Amino acid sequence: MRKILIGLILLQTSFSIFAQIERNKTDLILPFNGEWTVVWGGDSEKFNYHIKNKAQKNAFDFIITDKYGKSFKTDRNKNENFYAFGKKIIAPCNGMIISVIDGIKDNKPSELNPYYAPGNSIILKTENNEFLYFAHLKQNSIKVKQGQKIIKGEILGLCGNSGNSTEPHLHFHIQNQENINNAIGIKCYFEKIIVSDTLKTDYSPIKKEKIRNEK
Repeated sequence: MRKILIGLILLQTSFSIFAQIERNKTDLILPFNGEWTVVWGGDSEKFNYHIKNKAQKNAFDFIITDKYGKSFKTDRNKNENFYAFGKKIIAPCNGMIISVIDGIKDNKPSELNPYYAPGNSIILKTENNEFLYFAHLKQNSIKVKQGQKIIKGEILGLCGNSGNSTEPHLHFHIQNQENINNAIGIKCYFEKIIVSDTLKTDYSPIKKEKIRNEK
């Protein structure tokens, strides 16, 4: 009986540790201002195609849409016609920049860069050793440098269409280490956000929701 009880205690401890690792510990705001739409986000493949990837399983893709649900104005063959293109991407929390990739040109919409999937990208490390990953930023728009300390709300760069991206959008996820090839994704909850005009606390948005920061 004693062995069984010890086993149960160890099992409960393992579950507790896993639960702590599984979600973010750092309080976060959304990585942008204004209202954006979740293209991919959620816990099932129906809502989030990233789910099959170990590091990106809890990732989001964000765009900006108009009242008709369109992400562009007129001609979808130009990045400049997409509402998200060139919008400011901000730090969701305090942290340190540990990786910056810039200089990769933006794709023509509907085309992909087969050589470097993240495109122009940033990794921000939090005080809780969480690694926030921002991908597909605009060429030569990144405002921060490796080793730089960052304050919540500070501008990191601009939304672009570089890498494995068919239209301007922000890819954002959290992982448990810097190397994306070995990392495991962490489920992301935002402290306080507005979802379709309703305040949500400690919330992880899902596909098709329109979201913005509380302030």
